[in-house]
Amino acid sequence: MTYEQNLTQMGLTNNEALVYDALLTLGKAGVKELLRQVPVKRANLYAVLYALKNKGLVVEIEEKGKKKFKPESPNKLAEMVEHEEHKLKQASAALDATLPLLVSQYNLASGKPS
Repeated sequence: MTYEQNLTQMGLTNNEALVYDALLTLGKAGVKELLRQVPVKRANLYAVLYALKNKGLVVEIEEKGKKKFKPESPNKLAEMVEHEEHKLKQASAALDATLPLLVSQYNLASGKPS
């Protein structure tokens, strides 16, 4: 398993994993440089970069009037996974609290005895 596959298991899309990997290799890069490194079209690349920015994995900087993107530390991935874990635990607790009511409502609507 390549580490791009591991990145997708952590919650990144395939394109996000490719772009993040390229940025880790390049250090910081503009869109033109990234387009040479990854098989992603320009319009999609911007979407991927801003998605990575929203996840806290990339920062946008301006150098000589041009936008460049710089990767954040891979330790941010651990924070991202912990955040997702926390959200899943909250969802599981909400399900545990709501499921009996939903099953009861389903049984009443479908005419099945409970």
